[in-house]
Amino acid sequence: MLPLIYFGMSYYATADTLYWDGTDTTSGNGSPVGGSGNWNTSTNWTSDASGTTNQAWGDGDNAVFGGTGGTVTLDSAQSVGDITFNSDGYLLTKTNNANAVLFANPVNTYTVTNADHTATIRTIVGMFGAYHLMH
Repeated sequence: MLPLIYFGMSYYATADTLYWDGTDTTSGNGSPVGGSGNWNTSTNWTSDASGTTNQAWGDGDNAVFGGTGGTVTLDSAQSVGDITFNSDGYLLTKTNNANAVLFANPVNTYTVTNADHTATIRTIVGMFGAYHLMH
């Protein structure tokens, strides 16, 4: 996602919310299953919680991790809006030190929706402005 420049100020276009579908790249076969997989340019994200259309990650989109927890490995740096973990046991990690989660918005939110759940981000985190941890 590219910022829009207006009178010297940066504004961000509205981000899509995409749902992690693990290694599943097939559209229309049910809700995203989550689980382990590589976060790259594959079509392992769905456009809605019903799994209607699988698609590639778009820079600056919001990420929702549900279904079965697992290890999600960043194959390259990823620009993201907000991250929501709806399931327990997710680990975001990297293949090398160049791969990072780069937050694209001035204010970003990490959300773990159940206080009994855990999610671990074991990669470099870069951001513009403030961020909030929520549960």
